[in-house]
Amino acid sequence: MVICPRCQARNSPDRAACSQCGAKLLPGRGIFERIGYLIAGFVGAALFVGLGWLFARMEIAETLPPCCASPAYLWLLSLLFLIGGVRWALGRTPEYEKYVKRAQRHVEPVPEQALADLTRALELAPEKEQADLRKQRGELLSKLGRKEEALADLSAYAASPHAHRGAKAISKIVGVELEGGAGALLTEGTIRPLQRQLMQEGALAAVGYCKRCKDAVELDENRRCSRCGDQVKEAEFIKPEEREAKLTKLRKEAAARRRTKLVWVIAGGAVLLACALCVGMGIWTSQLQKGRQTATAIAGVTGEPATLAGTEGPIPAALTSVPSPSVSARPATPAPTTLPTSISPPAPSPTHLPSPTPPPDAVVNVEALNLRAGPDTVYDKVGLLHKGDELEAVARTTTGDWLEVTAPDGTAGWVFSTYVDLNISLEDIPLATEVPPTPTPSGPTPTPLPAADAEIERIARGEHGELSQPSEAGPVAAGGEAEVAIVNDTPYELTIFIGTPNSVSITIEACPACKVYRLVGPFSCPQEGRPKKTVRLKPGTCKVAAKVSDPRVTPFLGTWELKGDTSYFNCFYIVTR
Repeated sequence: MVICPRCQARNSPDRAACSQCGAKLLPGRGIFERIGYLIAGFVGAALFVGLGWLFARMEIAETLPPCCASPAYLWLLSLLFLIGGVRWALGRTPEYEKYVKRAQRHVEPVPEQALADLTRALELAPEKEQADLRKQRGELLSKLGRKEEALADLSAYAASPHAHRGAKAISKIVGVELEGGAGALLTEGTIRPLQRQLMQEGALAAVGYCKRCKDAVELDENRRCSRCGDQVKEAEFIKPEEREAKLTKLRKEAAARRRTKLVWVIAGGAVLLACALCVGMGIWTSQLQKGRQTATAIAGVTGEPATLAGTEGPIPAALTSVPSPSVSARPATPAPTTLPTSISPPAPSPTHLPSPTPPPDAVVNVEALNLRAGPDTVYDKVGLLHKGDELEAVARTTTGDWLEVTAPDGTAGWVFSTYVDLNISLEDIPLATEVPPTPTPSGPTPTPLPAADAEIERIARGEHGELSQPSEAGPVAAGGEAEVAIVNDTPYELTIFIGTPNSVSITIEACPACKVYRLVGPFSCPQEGRPKKTVRLKPGTCKVAAKVSDPRVTPFLGTWELKGDTSYFNCFYIVTR
């Protein structure tokens, strides 16, 4: 008889709903269980989101193919995990679970009904769920005094790869005292003699799959194959009358496992081949890209890097404008045409190919550049040049840092050579023979700042980021000075300006193999293959600025607190937002 959970009325086992109140007699998952599935889905999704964020910060994620360590794939997995949790929370309860829940409700009032429900659940449940159901049915059979059947179920439970040990349950049935107290489990050496005894009495039979014979076979008391004598690890204990049916079932399961294994081997081989091709393509692409970056970096070099100390930055183009020459046109008066009296075929005229236009001597490489009357910033401005303006080089100073040029509109003046790209050799430009006299400034002459301090002040007046304190690496014998190691993890030339009391600038060459990071920087500073310089500085407080050769990258400015005989480390990289 089935007892209604709502009105406690007794109903026949074949009814699906209560005859009195209409409640369902096969209950599904409860509200708390469904909430648990939903929470598990959210927790799993949060875990994969965290892994995706971590992989986005780790440099190793950039070296692996996207199919192996892409944050996007991990975030997709988090979405699938969340969908799975919602599906389990809102999905239908499997049929076998309904019978298990009803059996648990009938264990005390109607144990025979509970036994029938557990038997039905075993028929409907998948193989990995059958072990726990056998344990429940074995414990219930022991309460009903059917020890042989209970031992068969609990022995199968203990031998199942999907179950926990069932020794404690078996000990309750056979009345054997537990070793080491009531909380200890029976050892395997205590369970097996009980199984052998029942098999010798004919109350229990053992079957299993022998890998050597490749067939389902009957086993002896020691779990050995009756054909070849090999030990079988996974043995199932059943009633003797169920032997043939169980052997047939084991053979079908073995055939299904072989087919599944073959499919997995083929699928695994295909996945490994795809991963190998993916990794190979990734390595080939990275090597090709690295070669292109190196070639581009070499092709773009026009000379030794020059120090920018003492120069002024480009002026925004919006402040002034350069007038463009206007062009006027008048219609030409047509000349009278005289028709010839006789027509003769025209003589072929030679075709002249246009000669190639020679490249300009120099091209402006900054957004705006002052054109001055002499080779210094104290001279007056005579014009404003813009990026891409083509210049004619006329002369140069002895050091080659200032060039006398002719602008596109014909204006002559001087520009700083760092802010132009030369298409001719600097040695081919003649030295200047006449330089305008240096203008005398009116009023008191200001004391010029050191080059590094002047550049720091210039960066401080513009847009800049905050430069942090370098990390302290430990003590070092540096003669009372601080030792700072600087790594350039950028594809551009890096310049560090360190102010008073040091007043020095440090230039580190570009790293063609380095990249620009997106959103977040590297998890740890990569040092292998990166340009690095170690300098010794005076201890104390000093202002520090850092910038790269690309004007689009925002410079950084900060203050360093340095201690004597201490080593420091700082790594510079670029992150796009």
